[in-house]
Amino acid sequence: MAVDTGDERAASGTPLFMAPEAFARQPATAMTDVYALGVTFFTLLTGEPPYSSGSLTGLAALVRSAPVPQAYKINPAVPKAISDLVATCLRKDPARRMQDAVALLTALRQCRTDLGTGTFRKAAPDSAEDSTWCGDAVSPS
Repeated sequence: MAVDTGDERAASGTPLFMAPEAFARQPATAMTDVYALGVTFFTLLTGEPPYSSGSLTGLAALVRSAPVPQAYKINPAVPKAISDLVATCLRKDPARRMQDAVALLTALRQCRTDLGTGTFRKAAPDSAEDSTWCGDAVSPS
């Protein structure tokens, strides 16, 4: 996120979770938070962040210009609908992401309905007892 330091804006935040606009030192918005949630979801679904580099400069370049990755291409067990939702969260242009957490929750609920299972399935459950990703944490609308 961007933080006002007086005369100039300094980039601030956890680099792996910073949106393209944060690297450009633009003010943080709800869409910046949606991007960070997209990084979190992507990492949970694939076991790796969407972008990584050995340097902050390299990471910033990837976040700003590399194609948005698809989680299902890394983990084929991820439903494409969920992968597409996460990719929407990771769009470079904040105006093309969900506008806030409420819009993201609505989209998650729609995915849940569209998948027709009532719950999202984990990419790789550890046991038969641990087979739901979301379960009752997101109630149907």
